[in-house]
Parts: sequence; structure tokens; C-alpha cells
Amino acid sequence: MVRKDSVNISNSGTDTLKVTSIASTDSLFTFAPTTLTIAPSAGAYLVVTFAPRDTSRQSGFIIVTHNATGSPDSIEVSGKGLGPDAVADRTNIPTEFGLSQNYPNPFNPSTIINYQLSAASYVTLKVYDVLGRETATLVNGRQSAGYYNATLNASNLPSGVYFYKFTAGNYSKINKMLLVK
Repeated sequence: MVRKDSVNISNSGTDTLKVTSIASTDSLFTFAPTTLTIAPSAGAYLVVTFAPRDTSRQSGFIIVTHNATGSPDSIEVSGKGLGPDAVADRTNIPTEFGLSQNYPNPFNPSTIINYQLSAASYVTLKVYDVLGRETATLVNGRQSAGYYNATLNASNLPSGVYFYKFTAGNYSKINKMLLVK
């Protein structure tokens, strides 16, 4: 069973923090995005995905290379696999469908969109410009009930207002976001 969580990286300095790479000492832990630009007194979420091979405990370090003094920094991560016959924890299933505001917003060049499903559904998550033209499809497929996130990398898009539309079953919601380069 693949598990996802997030880590908030904060910039408590007075200069823009440029994270040039994010890597792990254990290949079972992967990240999105792998580069970030964080304004002073702001933060950004890093999505950590853990894909265990078995039921043993795995640990490693996230190595964050950036432009601040003392680079790189490391963050210890660990996780334990549930095994192939494990039943998913049904206590952590959302009670309703939902779409959160992207974070960060405004963003440059990437942002994370969190959503939740109270039942298995066919899900689409698409991004549109102000003229209604589709600029990206982040999710398009069937997903089980649970909490999810998708990362939009807008490095190829111009600055401006964008909308993202989430549809799951009969639930649909549109949110606005701002790309500032």
C-alpha cells in the first residue's frame, strides 16, 4: 500500500529560499516537487510518498539542497509497510467529497492541490486559463476513497489567473489560483 504525507518547508529568513534539489537516501521515499522557491516568511508543502516493499520498518533522510547558509539540510523519515494482505485502515476515510485551496497560492512554479473522496469514484482534476482553455489534466481515472493530492508544475505556463476543476461522481467544484513568475 502506497502512503502519502506532506512536510512543510518554511523560510524564516529575509531572502527568497531557492531549493535546488530534494532527494532521499532510501528509494522507497519519493517527493514532489523536487525544486521550490519560497518567499521570506512563507512556506511550501513537499509531498512525501512511501512505497514499502514489505512489513519491515524503513527509514532514510530527505536531503534538501538550497541557497541558504548551512546547505544541505536533512530531515529523517521513516515508515512501516502493512504487507500485501493488510486491510486498509477504514477509520481514515473522509465522510464527504472535498477540494481544498491549492498551496501555496500565489505560486511559482508549482503548487499542490489536495482533495478527498468519501467513496470510490471516477476523478478528473483539470486546470484552465481565464479564457476557459484546458492547460493541464492532473487526474483522470478511478480512485478509491481516501485523501489525495496532485502537483501542478506550471513552469511552461505564463503568469496569470487559472482555475482548477475537480469532479468526482456527482460532486464538482472549481477553485481559482494565481501563478506569479
